[in-house]
Amino acid sequence: MKKLVLAALVPAAILSAAAPASAQGWGRHHNDAAHSTPARNADIRQDIDGLRWQIDKAQRNRAISGREAEGLRREAREIQRQYAYFARGGLDRSEYRTLERRVANVRAHLRMERWDRDGRRG
Repeated sequence: MKKLVLAALVPAAILSAAAPASAQGWGRHHNDAAHSTPARNADIRQDIDGLRWQIDKAQRNRAISGREAEGLRREAREIQRQYAYFARGGLDRSEYRTLERRVANVRAHLRMERWDRDGRRG
């Protein structure tokens, strides 16, 4: 009877000792992955700068009007402001995705403005 009880208690003791260690390790790695990385900051800054360059180039090449360019620049400035706000505490994955999505939306607007050839926003 003692052997049966001992056999049941040993695995339970091992599992209970391992559980806190694994929980701590997961939390530590999970939080590290969510914090800002220099690469994320550099990527999003490069995307915003590239967006501004694309808008300027499209206006220089007369693919979009000045009015269209100004509206797109306003959107790019808003993304830059949001980036500055997010970057104060470090960009997490969610904030990075939000900024990337906004940059992609402005690029889509730029593409539409290039093709509509009406000189107006929208």
